[in-house]
Amino acid sequence: MISRLWLCLTILLFMWVGSSSFAAVVKAVKDNQIILDMEGDNFKVGDVLKIWDGSGKQVGLAKIKAVKGNKAKAVIKGRAEAGFKLTLRSGSGGDSGGGSRHATGPSDHYWGVVVGFDSASATATLAADNDSVKMSGSGFLLQALYDKTFFPWLGFRGLAGITSFDVSGPTDSGCNGGGTCNTSIVYFGGDFLGRVLIKSFWVGAGVDLLFPLSKSATAIAPSSISNTLLYDLALGYDWRFASGNYIPIQFDYQLFPSSSTVSAHMISISAGYAFKW
Repeated sequence: MISRLWLCLTILLFMWVGSSSFAAVVKAVKDNQIILDMEGDNFKVGDVLKIWDGSGKQVGLAKIKAVKGNKAKAVIKGRAEAGFKLTLRSGSGGDSGGGSRHATGPSDHYWGVVVGFDSASATATLAADNDSVKMSGSGFLLQALYDKTFFPWLGFRGLAGITSFDVSGPTDSGCNGGGTCNTSIVYFGGDFLGRVLIKSFWVGAGVDLLFPLSKSATAIAPSSISNTLLYDLALGYDWRFASGNYIPIQFDYQLFPSSSTVSAHMISISAGYAFKW
């Protein structure tokens, strides 16, 4: 029930913010001039932008000559095609007294913190009578975040912090003579995700390395709970501000390696705040 609720909330949130994008893009090219859609950036006349092709290779520079609404005209040196991305070249631009601007490009480093909730499910075969019990529950996570962008379309996200796994379920036998079986673990761990960036949306995959800080269980032997490696599929949205800082929103499906007696997975959602270092 909790996992379905979070899934619905995530879908609704993505639909709400989906119309926003914060990655400048070339809309039209004529001779040595381009028209670009700033899509949430706040470039000024005199700014110099880097031009990136679809493979993430820098292919030219553009200098802003005119700005009208969310569109701008620029002269280019190099190559440009409709759909190419543009990012502000570090140290370029005109009046620094204006508002801050978003300038996300290759080699950007961001740090932040996220908090969230997880919904977990597990099935365990009881040693006492070889019966199985299904357990579920919810937990929390608190993590530090590190983002690195290699290309406009490719990035890395690392997370490190506390994650809880807390499940229980009814049984007629086993687990101290019947009643409820449970498994409760607090992990310290790190998540390592490769991300394919689609404007402010992204999809990714990776692994999570977890180390138990505390553990208690009746469904399985506590001594069997040790370091573990999870497989992680993720998607998210980085809700950016004009300053370049953003709110990272992330949805994960995490699968524990299965054994002959236990299988488990978690679904989590988290959000926080990240800033350029």
